[in-house]
This record gives sequence, C-alpha cells and structure tokens, in this order.
Amino acid sequence: MRQVQLAVLLTAFAILPPAGAEPSPAQRRLTHVKSGWNAYQEGRIVEALHDYTAAVELSPDDPALWYDVGCLHAMNHEPEPAKAAFERALRLQPRLAEAYDGLGQYYELRGNFAVARELYATAASLNPANPRLVRHLSRILLQLHEEPAARRALQDLVAMDASDMTARYLLGLLALRAGQPDMAISEFRKVVEHDPDHAQAWSGLGLAYARIGDLERASGAIEHARLLDPESAGTLTNVGIVAARQERWDDARAAWQHALATDPQFSPAAQNLKTLDALLTSPGRQ
Repeated sequence: MRQVQLAVLLTAFAILPPAGAEPSPAQRRLTHVKSGWNAYQEGRIVEALHDYTAAVELSPDDPALWYDVGCLHAMNHEPEPAKAAFERALRLQPRLAEAYDGLGQYYELRGNFAVARELYATAASLNPANPRLVRHLSRILLQLHEEPAARRALQDLVAMDASDMTARYLLGLLALRAGQPDMAISEFRKVVEHDPDHAQAWSGLGLAYARIGDLERASGAIEHARLLDPESAGTLTNVGIVAARQERWDDARAAWQHALATDPQFSPAAQNLKTLDALLTSPGRQ
C-alpha cells in the first residue's frame, strides 16, 4: 500500500468547491482515497477496499490506484480480483515494479514458481533498491533450488541492510550446502550475536563447526540450539550429526529417533538412522 499515501499527497491541494457547489470528480476521488487510507490504517480492509474501488472508478487510468485496489483485494483473500487489478495497473504503467511483485505473489501462492520467479525478477530489476522486492526474489530462487542466484540476491539484501538476519541466516545455510563451513560460521555468528535466541542459527553453527573438525565448539553450539528449541526435528538431527562426528553412536541414534518421534516424516533423520545401522553392521566392524 505504499502508493496509497502518495495518492493522498498528490491530491492534498485540490481546490475546495464553493459552499453549496457539487464536488467535482477529483474532489470525490480525494474524499474516497482519504477515507480508504484511514480505514486501511485502522485495519478495516473491507471499508478501505470499498473506498478505493470508488476512487478508481472516478480515475480509471490511475495505475497507482489500481495497484492499491489489488493489494486490498489480496488482503481480503480475493486473489482473482487482485490479479486483475495488478494486470490493469501494468497495462497503464508497464514499469510499475510493485505490480509485478503483486502478481508474483499470486502465482507463488498457486505453486507456479517459474512464473513467479520471472515476475519477481522483473520487479527487482525495475527497483533494485527495494529490499522487499529482492527478498521475494531470493525466496522463490531458494524454492526453485537456484542457489547461486539466491545467494547473489541475499548478498544484495545484506548490502542494503546489514541487520537483515534472515538473509544472513540463509546465506549461512547456502554456504554450508556449498561446502564452505568457514563462511557459514561467519554468517551464523553474526546472527546469534544479534539474536542470541535464534535456535536455527545456533544449530547451523554447530553443524558448521563440526564440518571443520572443531567438535568442542560444535557441541556447545548444538547444545545451545537444543535448549532453545528442544522439539525441532532439524536441530535434533544436527545434534545426532555432531554426536556421530564424535563417534558417540548411541547418542546419535537417540537424537535421530527423537527427531522422528517429533516429526515422523523428517527424512534426514530417517536416512541417518539407516546409514548408522549400515555402518555398525558392516563386516569390517564385526
């Protein structure tokens, strides 16, 4: 709804009609926008949508108003009218980045990630300084497993806002997947220094320390994660991995069994248990 306030400001200096005169379309539009903006600010979405719809009927060639109507339809759980409004905004202003982003969300929610990716990429290219647009692009790139491109987008986010801990956490995960535990440690440490209760970052930190063979720090980090979130299947699986690195097989098994008790569908824990059983029953260990 960034465009809403702009619409108010652009019309704030409209000339008031003489006493008793009929308000002009521009003045009625202003009244609807002001009323709609106030309703939106107070969380009265249906009323805001009613006012903005009335405003756009008076100014049907205003792309910013169509974008606002699309946002309000989306907030009101009306995806098809939202899509139509965003498309109308783009016909009127083909370089309106936020409307591409709105359409991207429509397609993402319907599982059409390839189309969403292109729409998010267009939005971010038109307004690369908008963190929200870049954040949506990075999210869909991760969903599509386009990790190098996701990493570049996340790095752009951190460059725009060094305090974006979600982006830093995701960069840490990508570094782990890329076999760069030192870089992962750097990102995860920044996250836990900013937010000491970030259980997932502590868990990732434990795994990264284990990858470089620093098992003492790995144990400390993963135990901290477990204390913060004792029922997380992901954290419990990492507890087992750190234990396995230390050849504490019973502890590893217990952690993975606990993970599966928490989430029976959590495949990494199940796969680790199978690998452990195969290892401990191999002929070389008999």
